[in-house]
Amino acid sequence: MLKRLFIKNLALIESLEIEWGEGFNVLTGETGAGKSITVEALLLILGEKASSNWIRDGESKGMVEASFVIHSQELRSFLSQQGLSPEGDELVIRREISSDGKSRAFVNDSQVNLSSLKSLGEKLVDLHGQHEHQSLLKPQSQKDFLDVFGDLLESREAVRKDYFTLQEVLKKKELLQASLSDRDKQLDFLKYQEKELQALNLQENEEQSLEEEGKFLKHSQEIRQRVGSIEENLGGEESSLTDPLTKLIADLRALGTFDETFLKEAQGIEELQYRLEDVRSLVRNKFHFLEDDPGRLNFIEERLLEIKRLKKKYGDNLKEVLIQVSEKLSSLEKGEEGLEALNQEIEKCQKSYQKKALALTKARKEAGVQLSRAVGKQLETLGLQSSIFEARVGGSLPGPTGQDEVLFYISTNKGMTPKPLHEIVSGGELSRIMLALKTLLHQKNFVPVLVFDEIDVNLGGETAHQVAAKLKEVSRHHQIIVITHLAQIAACSDHHYYVEKVVIGQKTVTKVRNLDEKGRTPEIARMLGGATEGALQHAQELLELAIRK
Repeated sequence: MLKRLFIKNLALIESLEIEWGEGFNVLTGETGAGKSITVEALLLILGEKASSNWIRDGESKGMVEASFVIHSQELRSFLSQQGLSPEGDELVIRREISSDGKSRAFVNDSQVNLSSLKSLGEKLVDLHGQHEHQSLLKPQSQKDFLDVFGDLLESREAVRKDYFTLQEVLKKKELLQASLSDRDKQLDFLKYQEKELQALNLQENEEQSLEEEGKFLKHSQEIRQRVGSIEENLGGEESSLTDPLTKLIADLRALGTFDETFLKEAQGIEELQYRLEDVRSLVRNKFHFLEDDPGRLNFIEERLLEIKRLKKKYGDNLKEVLIQVSEKLSSLEKGEEGLEALNQEIEKCQKSYQKKALALTKARKEAGVQLSRAVGKQLETLGLQSSIFEARVGGSLPGPTGQDEVLFYISTNKGMTPKPLHEIVSGGELSRIMLALKTLLHQKNFVPVLVFDEIDVNLGGETAHQVAAKLKEVSRHHQIIVITHLAQIAACSDHHYYVEKVVIGQKTVTKVRNLDEKGRTPEIARMLGGATEGALQHAQELLELAIRK
């Protein structure tokens, strides 16, 4: 529900705050007092285009801020998807307008664009009157009304799922057909790649191993010289480090009989002797194969060049590339089989969609007949006795909501052929048609806040009482805000706001007062024709009658 509306520096409003109540709210006041500014302020909150002409004279910026209490889980999910989760149960929308025509919008202090604000606004408030924000005139909204009335949303969701499943399969087919369009060329190219990579027959860690071996072979002469020198120093017949070390160990052991310190030194030298023997074995084992082999070196260099060439061509991981090429090749070779499988899946999806869509069409036509009769009966009690209302279901292109177009037709004058709703109705008539629909659908929980402007145009007498009763009924399930000139409607409200123009100093400003029970009687009397004793008595009777209802 709309909890609070704050307006600053718009039209005749300098600063105005309205705390709205649950249920049925009315705004009354003299013509020109500024009642319509409330609607214009809400339009700004709902994402309508702003105009610098709306800013109060002498001010550089105007602002509207609205606080909503959020209960609907569906609305919470929508806000979460937009990254606009409410703080607790409260959602605050602010719109700022500059004198240069620019405007900014904020939801819970996060700036949003007008498109996002408009999408959010459509889920919060429905405005009905002489303005553009009229959901009833939108074909999609008319389809939604019919589907809710006929309890068809579950069937529509099943159609939607089938539709998007079909679109996914069609997309797969399109991609496969695109790949098959030059299939022969791709096959030849992939076969060439596979052959080239398979011919290389690259082994695990082969490149690293070849690079190491090639490095040894390039420097084989120097390596052999160093190996020979190490062998000579560590185990040669003429000159070797091992003999003096052996003698040194023996001498240190002998001294150790006199001082144990030398035994430790002898042990250290002995460990060094073992370490030198390990070095000798390592060198011998590492290079035992090494000989001058120009042929082997030439092979290694050519092999490495071939590996590097293919890496440059295909990427570093040649084994992975070979796997991918083979998979693509296999897929293409099986392409015709895949296409046939997709065609079968498409046929299956089309049949499922068509079956559910046809069932939905049949159900919509039946619901359309029932809705037409029900709305017709409602309109009779709302001052449109000669009207004819029809919910027509016609054919359309298949889509996520089925293959139907739903349009509301109306004739408000006897003898006239019904025409599409948006072509002929006035603001007052449109508001009453919406009220008739909301009366039928009030337990379906559509948009939580309904605003009716000019619903009382050309109304009076018993019809005014009927309109008031229906507004009261709808207000049990929605928050209603009505701008009215009819005392019968004002008397039925739960919360009554009086709009007036007052002069403060040299300025004319619009003020709004929340009338208590004592203040309502003279205002309703004014609406009846004046503050006469008869009008005051009639006003009191209307209020008492509303309480009894």
